[in-house]
Amino acid sequence: MSAFLAACDDSGTSANESSKEKPITLDIRVESMGMLPNCTETREGEIALVADSYYNTYKCEMGSWIVVRSCTVERLDDLSACTNSSPFVLVKSESAVYGCLADENKNQKWTKMVDVPKDLYESSFTDARDGQVYKTVKIGNQVWMAENLNYVTDSSFCYKDSIEYCSKYGRLYSWNAAMRACPSGWHLPDTTEWRVLLNIAWPDSTVMSPELAESAATAMLSSDSGFRRLSTNGRYVVHNVFGFAMLPAGGTFYGGGSGCSMQSEASCFLRSIYFTGLGSSLAIFWSSTETYIDWTSIRNEDSVEDLSDSIANARGYGTASSLQFISGRVNAFYSSDLSLGKYFLYSVRCLKD
Repeated sequence: MSAFLAACDDSGTSANESSKEKPITLDIRVESMGMLPNCTETREGEIALVADSYYNTYKCEMGSWIVVRSCTVERLDDLSACTNSSPFVLVKSESAVYGCLADENKNQKWTKMVDVPKDLYESSFTDARDGQVYKTVKIGNQVWMAENLNYVTDSSFCYKDSIEYCSKYGRLYSWNAAMRACPSGWHLPDTTEWRVLLNIAWPDSTVMSPELAESAATAMLSSDSGFRRLSTNGRYVVHNVFGFAMLPAGGTFYGGGSGCSMQSEASCFLRSIYFTGLGSSLAIFWSSTETYIDWTSIRNEDSVEDLSDSIANARGYGTASSLQFISGRVNAFYSSDLSLGKYFLYSVRCLKD
């Protein structure tokens, strides 16, 4: 018997895609891989649920058990007794994610963490400007692009200038470029609109600690491929529950040591910005929300008498809020304390008007 074991991903199928499918009828249910019978010709096409660490569902194909989805079951009855190592599992019949959590008496039990909107709907959108087609997903009352924007504008770049990275992860934009990058009928979301999405994905604070909640929310918003497999206290979490398919596109940070001052042109700062985080566990998205900077204070600190508001704005100085997912933690909403914060390069997800 041979089998392919994956961690808790969704094997390329988001929750709402799964909801359109007929429920999987199990032929076999076992507690561990060692209990699966051989995948023989007579078992061809049979479906098995293995209630081990991952709640993988397998299909018998050409002599091998092939994983078809993970961390997902049809009914609550498919869940075994929960333990400290049980993953966080999507229960389709309940349209909810359950985790094995301690109650007020410290007894472990399967507990609902997050309700999954039943009207999740995936579609696509063609950008008339360049013909690129983007997956979209309706989550609650919002319609999001389910891919990072990859439209070429001034002050937008591929990670380390690689077109290959742009094709998979989208482009990285300065804030000013991000503000005008979304196509007609779409816009760069503000912090309030981002918060609506987070509130849907964020587990109930009464059932788990804030640290566990944010790492679980990050996993459930993350793509089932591309990210390092995310876990919470060593327990795997079902990925891409909402079809948002967040990818670790990385971003840029300021290296310092440039000798730049507030009187310098932006090009001075840009020479000290470096790329980091692609393909690991870093995703950063711009919001349209600007952060107030007290230019009077900056002028006094830097002894720059002639840095008027008009000059500062013309040079694009200032900062804005971004939503940062870093190694399972969420910085919502982070604003750089550097006056050139708008020059950093982050991803863009457009929201439908």
